[in-house]
Amino acid sequence: MRARPRGGKAPLPERLAEDLAELFASEPGGAPGGAMLTWQDARDEGEHPRWFQALLVRVDAQFRLSYNFWLPPWMKERGVRGILPARFEVDGCEPGVWAMTHVATGPFQELQKELLGAARVAARLIQELWGATGPDDVWLRELADQDPSRPTP
Repeated sequence: MRARPRGGKAPLPERLAEDLAELFASEPGGAPGGAMLTWQDARDEGEHPRWFQALLVRVDAQFRLSYNFWLPPWMKERGVRGILPARFEVDGCEPGVWAMTHVATGPFQELQKELLGAARVAARLIQELWGATGPDDVWLRELADQDPSRPTP
């Protein structure tokens, strides 16, 4: 999928919720690794722009939603813990490169009902990591099956 800017007047969480709805519509149970979407900072013109991923994976009869995201070069795991909501933990971290947190696990329909809440968490993390970010600053770069052997963006 090609990068596409997300225009419009909707606040960032609502804009991200629209994209998460597309992720849930992609039938993640069909791919062995689940489904993944990647957002990119539209303002970052560097060779390796800032990114943020939502991963939806089937775990037995349940589904798991996780976020995998870019970290600034100076940020370590302690800093990631500082920006995460208190109920979340750092599930993986390569300091200055990426971190991952588990957002929710449950039946598909239950997770689907909580998309706006999950989008609010994503928007909060994006704001913390990328600075002031509006809906037009976030591109949906990719919506695809997740390949667990694939490196981070």
